[in-house]
Amino acid sequence: MIVGGGPAGLSGALLLGRSMRHTLVCDTGQYRNARSRALHGFLSRDGMAPADLLEEARAQVLRYETVRIAPIEVTRIHCLGPLQFSVATRQHGDFRCAAVLVATGTQDAIPDVEGMAACYGISVHVCPYCDGWEHRGGAIAILGNGEKAMRLAILMRQWTPDLVVCTDGPADMDRDCLAELRAGGVALREEKLVALESKMGCLTHLVFADGTRLARQALFLDTGQQTRSKLLEDAGCACGENGIVTDADGQTSLEGLFAAGDITKDVQLAVIAAAEGARAALAINRALARRSTASH
Repeated sequence: MIVGGGPAGLSGALLLGRSMRHTLVCDTGQYRNARSRALHGFLSRDGMAPADLLEEARAQVLRYETVRIAPIEVTRIHCLGPLQFSVATRQHGDFRCAAVLVATGTQDAIPDVEGMAACYGISVHVCPYCDGWEHRGGAIAILGNGEKAMRLAILMRQWTPDLVVCTDGPADMDRDCLAELRAGGVALREEKLVALESKMGCLTHLVFADGTRLARQALFLDTGQQTRSKLLEDAGCACGENGIVTDADGQTSLEGLFAAGDITKDVQLAVIAAAEGARAALAINRALARRSTASH
């Protein structure tokens, strides 16, 4: 069973289908990049709308008769033993399966600021590798605080020299961070952000609590994210400082339970998610082949 129908889940389903494994993809239709106009950095698919990529991917996966995709919500994964799982769903009761790949992704923490929702995915972004090139040379703001926001600002100097870090309140940065911003020519605004002004989703100004406005064409967020589900944690998978612990193939501490895509908190690009899904699928097929051999 594959939980999640994004690039990681569908890529895993493709390889399992080609391996003649009976596979069910449970897809609730919730995707982190649903508001994005295009995805980038995906060889042969650069600039493609995420919805178009998924539509094409589903059609390719469903050519394999052992694979099904259904709008099913998984509520719990229970490990019965090595390569034995009971998976509870909201719509269709419990399923039994030999392996589970969780590829439910993450969701970004979008600040509750007036006008933010209208710009998200158009001129408000979270990843400079995905959307920085489209705003190259433009006036860009970073919304965030602390060392991570400073690091994002310094990184974004590759795309434009016109940068402002907005901390939405007093800056939580030490002297070294502030010195790096100054050395990089990055301005700092500590006023409370109250609104975004835009036209057709294209950002024009940031509006602060003191009434001042700052002209910007794009805003990049460093406001955090969270996993879309806690299925792995609730199943009893071992956790580390950065979340669920997996090996190089995405195998968790429970044999037969895998994770792939943004949920692993590795580099979060669609092409990386697809690769992780494929790698996990190969590991699943090898594990099932070993079990089959041992049973004979």
